[in-house]
Amino acid sequence: MELETWVLEDGALAFALVLGEETLYLTSFHGLGASKRAAAVTQAWFDRCGDEEFPPEYVKKYAMQEVAMPLADITRITVAEDGDHVGIDGRPPSDSYLLKCAGHLEATEIAHAIALKMGIDLEGRTEEISARDALVPPAISGAITLLLGTALYFSATGESPTSGFRRRAKAEGLASLAEGLGPSGVVLLTGLILVGLGVWAYHRLEDRPLIRIWSP
Repeated sequence: MELETWVLEDGALAFALVLGEETLYLTSFHGLGASKRAAAVTQAWFDRCGDEEFPPEYVKKYAMQEVAMPLADITRITVAEDGDHVGIDGRPPSDSYLLKCAGHLEATEIAHAIALKMGIDLEGRTEEISARDALVPPAISGAITLLLGTALYFSATGESPTSGFRRRAKAEGLASLAEGLGPSGVVLLTGLILVGLGVWAYHRLEDRPLIRIWSP
């Protein structure tokens, strides 16, 4: 069986992605040495000449969690216009995955490889992302800003209703910043950042990023 393999890293997670003739295998790893274990498993595929089943000792040795997705179950493959993630959607009972790649080129390479195995036109089609997807990055950034702004404010006033805010501020090195800004400065800075995020959200809605889609 001819195989194509990739090792993908996303923080403390790593994934071994193996594309066979009829099945896409996704093996996830986490913790110390995750990327090394992922690389070892991709090499093991070749050492085993592409056998589609790993023996139990492999699963235990590499602490692997493997998902096998038949290519016939894949309904859509997506890559954002300037993104570094590849999305793989499957019909139930298969799941959907959004995998971080080394860059846009690798994400497109993976999408093309899967599309080629599935007999899909490599050009795909281009669409605007949905309004919900356009608002996700500003919304996440806004939530983080509010959280940090609140921690800074209570650190600056010393009137935290719980000790958690004070501990978080000290742990993240924010106490000195809060002291320098003062309560009013923290409010002003947080407000300016939120206004900027609002402008960003507006522009993303007016000029939505494009996404390339491959589907049967």
